[in-house]
Amino acid sequence: MPDIWALLVGSNFYFTGSARSRNGQNISLNNLSGCVRDVDCTFNMLRNRGVKEQNISKLTASTSENGERPIEPPDCWPTFKNIQRKLVDITKRAQPGDIVYFHYSGHGVQRKAVQVPQTDADPLVGMALVMTDVLEGEPFLTGYHLGLWIRGMAEDRNLRCTVILDSCHSGEAFRNAGDFVPRDITATISSMILQSDKQADREAESAYLEHLSSHNTRNSIKDPRPWLLNPKNATIITACDKHETAGERTIDGIRQGVLTHNLLHVLRDFDGPLWPSHSHLLHDVRRRIRNIHGHERTTQTPLLYGDGNIEVLGTTAFHQSEVAAITPRDGKILIEVGACQGAAVGSIYDLLCPAKIGLSGHQDVGAQARVEKVDSFSCTARLLDNSHEVDATWRAALRYWAFHPDFIIAVVGDEPPYPGFLDNLREKLRVYEGLRLWDGPLDSDNQAGLFLETTRKGPFRILDKERNPVARLPSVQADDTMAPEKLAYTLSHLARYHRLLDLSSMPAFQQFRSDRFILDTKPQTLRESETLKISYKYLGPSDTAWISIFCFNASWGIDKIEPEGTEPACRIRALEVPEQIEMDVYVPNAAENDVSGPIEDR
Repeated sequence: MPDIWALLVGSNFYFTGSARSRNGQNISLNNLSGCVRDVDCTFNMLRNRGVKEQNISKLTASTSENGERPIEPPDCWPTFKNIQRKLVDITKRAQPGDIVYFHYSGHGVQRKAVQVPQTDADPLVGMALVMTDVLEGEPFLTGYHLGLWIRGMAEDRNLRCTVILDSCHSGEAFRNAGDFVPRDITATISSMILQSDKQADREAESAYLEHLSSHNTRNSIKDPRPWLLNPKNATIITACDKHETAGERTIDGIRQGVLTHNLLHVLRDFDGPLWPSHSHLLHDVRRRIRNIHGHERTTQTPLLYGDGNIEVLGTTAFHQSEVAAITPRDGKILIEVGACQGAAVGSIYDLLCPAKIGLSGHQDVGAQARVEKVDSFSCTARLLDNSHEVDATWRAALRYWAFHPDFIIAVVGDEPPYPGFLDNLREKLRVYEGLRLWDGPLDSDNQAGLFLETTRKGPFRILDKERNPVARLPSVQADDTMAPEKLAYTLSHLARYHRLLDLSSMPAFQQFRSDRFILDTKPQTLRESETLKISYKYLGPSDTAWISIFCFNASWGIDKIEPEGTEPACRIRALEVPEQIEMDVYVPNAAENDVSGPIEDR
């Protein structure tokens, strides 16, 4: 079993000082109340999970009675040098395959690292954690510094890292000391770069390069962009989007950060041998925040960077299937996917029970539910088996999609390979509600979207609605005893592909007007091995929009290319320009008719 190492950082107290003042006068930051408690509660969570006490380090700054300095001794304060020292110590002591957990609670701001180019698409490169002594002239801990250190752990030492940042990382707000009452106090701090900031950049990069050199892997950092945005062997969870405010408030009688409180509450609900994946944890935390604090004027949406499919405080990799949160309500199940995500009446969803997660990392199907009503962003389903006690920790994953209106597959050609073949095929297609196999005459009320050409020997052929052969499909032979199953799989995927390609058939379809959304692809004409570049911008009228980008590939599968991982959509703000997406192009042979593998969506 791998060891778990943790560094927990929380700062309630901040020194006053003039080093970052515009006019040379002493300035102060509002002290906080819940950050040290965040650390203590996280410490208790780790100990209850079996983490060795000697493997957990804490750096905290508690406000003393006289309010002049922290209660703790200086070597226990949240400062740049103390955090650097603790992380270096963990890196030296941990063995490859061990797990590292870093938690920070406190103020956060937006600061440019000295050597790193800043772009709007890089929300973490300018993120800075406010150390307790920054107003005395000591450095911030920037996303650039933290990224270099965690990268050394994750990539070179092969340590599995989780980073939790319960702070703002926007340039407009500190972590809020009130109950979600915004206070714009960053105007008191000068944006000047001090010598201590420059030295911190040099030390962080030097330590990283020295670490690589000691393992014979040294190379220069030619592109010091924020590794935290797309980390390898690591997961980053931040308290909010870069334009939101992270809050702390009194919850259940104690003062805590909203992210930390809800994160620990969710983890307490898991008592099985494994904990949830980071994505599962994030979904539950978001929902708790939305349900408990959604009525408040200031909201926060925790975000995840990196691999969300790895177990929290573990190494188990969970399955990659897209899952949706559920809420039991009045004997039915509310699933958080709707018509905009392709949900339809008649779809069957597997309900995954976290308490039955197998040691292989794959979640067992505990129940199934059939969709009975669809709204734009949610649907209501009925349990097919009422013997299960389903609660809000369960997840829903699509098992069989449905078609509304019906999608007709017409049978043409020779006699089927044996009597009863079409009945067998119909039985296999029956699970896809609305997908009909039609062997009668066609008319205006029964128009085929696909044709199945049957045969007594040789391969079956599938034709499009103009009766042209569909290329690049796996071959199914008439004498194959599994022919009905294989044809049902291929036909259902092809029908879904064509139905989704025609977006106007979706119940909630609404085309973005050109003055509200811009999608640009370059170049317009591509050759083999060229790179397709995709950029997009949302123009309003609302402040934000949630988007997903899919590619309909040449092998009849549907690939999600943005966002990566298990997140169903990513949020962009109006007029914000996201990072450009690049795709390498492969052009298959148009005449290739026999593909060995089945159709796959990714």
